[in-house]
Amino acid sequence: MDVHNIIRNAMNSRNGMDSRREFSSFYPVTFNNQKSYLIVTGIPQPVITYVKGQSPLSLLSALAAFIFLFYYLTQKKMSYVEELASGLRIIATGNLDYRVLERSQDELGSLARDMNLMVSDLQRKIEEERRSERLKNELVTNVSHDLRTPLTLIIGYPRLLHDRNYETPEQAAGYLSIAYNKSEKLKSLIDDLFEYTKLSHQDVPLYKRGVIINEVLEQLLEEYVTIGEEQNLTFIRSIPPDKITVNIDVDKMIRVFENLLGNAVKYSPKPGAVSVGMARERGQVIIRISNKADALTRDELEQLFDRFYRVDSARTSETGGSGLGLAIAKSIVDSHGGRIWAESDNGEIHFYVQLRVENGR
Repeated sequence: MDVHNIIRNAMNSRNGMDSRREFSSFYPVTFNNQKSYLIVTGIPQPVITYVKGQSPLSLLSALAAFIFLFYYLTQKKMSYVEELASGLRIIATGNLDYRVLERSQDELGSLARDMNLMVSDLQRKIEEERRSERLKNELVTNVSHDLRTPLTLIIGYPRLLHDRNYETPEQAAGYLSIAYNKSEKLKSLIDDLFEYTKLSHQDVPLYKRGVIINEVLEQLLEEYVTIGEEQNLTFIRSIPPDKITVNIDVDKMIRVFENLLGNAVKYSPKPGAVSVGMARERGQVIIRISNKADALTRDELEQLFDRFYRVDSARTSETGGSGLGLAIAKSIVDSHGGRIWAESDNGEIHFYVQLRVENGR
């Protein structure tokens, strides 16, 4: 070992001289109970270390990039917000047919959907109010028309009697009979109108109880046997023997069936037949009342249950009733959570009443 060279290299390393030359170091140790020296020799390996600076240029560049990206990303959103605001201004002018475009699935898209739903609901409510106002005006017009004729006769014939403007007692009795019949019709019309008004506003309480609908319908048909014989009509029954229980207000529901049977008797050609059937389907019972009649269009069938609607425009309360019977029947069935409708085929008209079976029995 060149001790002189080793000592020089070790001293140069300590003094910080050229660190790229051979590096030597020695340490005193005891080896096998003898004083010795451990000598280490080698060339140092270079290591590169990067230190991040705090240059203001990089900070300004990052800020500028953030502002640019924020403007770029929000410009589209702001444009959509302005479009929604413009749509609101258009809707505020009363144009309820206008709808904003749903351009995205985010919060703004959800806002656009809510705006469209709000406008649709508002439009529907306004249309319902207009329809209600129109129906109210039609109601006043129809009531005035149907009340005028019997009221005029009720006033006219007693006036003739008061003025003794008749030739024989029989003629006077005829005048009195006509006035009495007209007053009965007038009372019936007012009662129907009053009942329809209460039912349409749900002011009439329902006293429901479980009844066997087969028995109710059978008993009602027995009452119409005599009427059918007088009118030269035959009642054809198709009612299953199985007892079907429904939860209904019996008096109200009998009014429905009486109205349908009464219409069938009144408008069926004589001689003829009225068919009454019943069937059970998926927890529901369907009662059908059919009779011969002229074919009706879809629009006429849909309007049958409108108040004061008559298929024959020439038919008045003199020959066609008050025009409220089917409307009352529909209100009663609706209040029971049921359904009533009419169909026409093969020269017959069919009225259907659907009710929910109690406890599926």
